[in-house]
Amino acid sequence: LRLGVAGLALAWLMFPAVMVAVSSTMLDGIVDAVERRHYPHLPAPRRIPVWRSVLEGLKFLGLVVLANLLALPFYFVPVVNLFVWFLVNGYLIGREYFELVAVRRLNPMGVKFLRSERRMGLFAAGVIIAFLSSLPLVNLLVPVLAAAFMAHLVEGMRRDLPAAASRVNPAISQ
Repeated sequence: LRLGVAGLALAWLMFPAVMVAVSSTMLDGIVDAVERRHYPHLPAPRRIPVWRSVLEGLKFLGLVVLANLLALPFYFVPVVNLFVWFLVNGYLIGREYFELVAVRRLNPMGVKFLRSERRMGLFAAGVIIAFLSSLPLVNLLVPVLAAAFMAHLVEGMRRDLPAAASRVNPAISQ
């Protein structure tokens, strides 16, 4: 019984991050559709080799496990647990959806640079997505809405990138 309760608790805690990891393989089509409709001037996105996607997925899984293990003591404190859960998963989800979209248009250094430049906006977007993911029935639409939302957000950020990135390294964007 204890093991069953622990399994359910673990599933609830990690649901948003696991949802993103699983659904990210299917969301490229959503991002493609958003880009075709709203940004037809963009060239074809860069294709990421399968081995690279698997490697990044494993790194993200490690980050999910580590972040949730560090937050675990706070999950046992009533009220605090909700805030910590939204903060941890907001960060993780914002990061994963951002990278899902950004790797299509930026090289790894560009993704890292833009993520660090806009970390608070990405965190806020992730918290919104995590909150929506926690709502029954709404959470069924969240992956599609979040992918489209992040496609617009990343393109807006990317437009500002050349001026900021040229100060650091002109080879950051595609």
